[in-house]
Amino acid sequence: MVLKKLTLVVISAMLYISLFIAVFGSSVQILLFPEIYKTALEKNNMYDYIEEQIAAKGYIPSTIFVKEAVKSNVNKLIKNALSYIRGDVDNLELTINFNDTLQSFFEERASDLPVCDNNQDPLEDLCVSEDMNATEFLNMLYENQQIDPNEFSAVNIGDVVDLSALQQVREAVSLFRKILLASIILSIVFMIMIIILNRKNVIAMTEYIDADLFGVALVMFGISYFFKNNIGRFIPESFSLFEGLLTSLVFAILDLMIYYGGALVLIGIILIVFTFIYKIMNKK
Repeated sequence: MVLKKLTLVVISAMLYISLFIAVFGSSVQILLFPEIYKTALEKNNMYDYIEEQIAAKGYIPSTIFVKEAVKSNVNKLIKNALSYIRGDVDNLELTINFNDTLQSFFEERASDLPVCDNNQDPLEDLCVSEDMNATEFLNMLYENQQIDPNEFSAVNIGDVVDLSALQQVREAVSLFRKILLASIILSIVFMIMIIILNRKNVIAMTEYIDADLFGVALVMFGISYFFKNNIGRFIPESFSLFEGLLTSLVFAILDLMIYYGGALVLIGIILIVFTFIYKIMNKK
């Protein structure tokens, strides 16, 4: 009897640890998907900030890299980077493309060109004939100068920045997801073991499992409450400019912890109700 109780205590403790890792890891895993970043960037007007920085630094004319182009390219970069980090793809593609806005920029400039006189050549005199629109003029110019606009309307970040660190992140994420999967499987296994060891005592079985469920849920609620009220203390001053963005990301994780904690409480309540009904039926 003593050995059985000791075994149950050890298994219950292991269930608590594996369940905590499973819930915590499942909450943090939201960072591996792009939706959380899109929401946080939009909420904190970071697309506007990126556009302003690009214009201020003079990297790309603001008339070319407008907000729509910034948003679509940033979202694509995040999506592709996370797909690579998760291991969904083996080739990392981080290309900034502003072909549409660049074409519009050139067409706008071409439309400002004067109309050619009868004796003028559009290419030599940089004018547009009456029967030619801006797009046709540009196509003629590209063909004459053997220019492919696609060659200078896209920039591969991998060509100018060392992205080897992403490979290390990818390996770390792979290990993290294996640990997460193992913790979920072990949680199920430990629950089954508790059920088997207490198959003749439903009340004791429920008490052990509920203790772990409520215990993990309580910790999740506690972590969420603490960080939601003290998040500012953990953000360095050097990152103060991005405090809103970081806060949005952390809050998304904490909200998920509360959600999972609530789910554990609900399961625990269901087990209590089941035990109560079981006791009533046994009395009869």
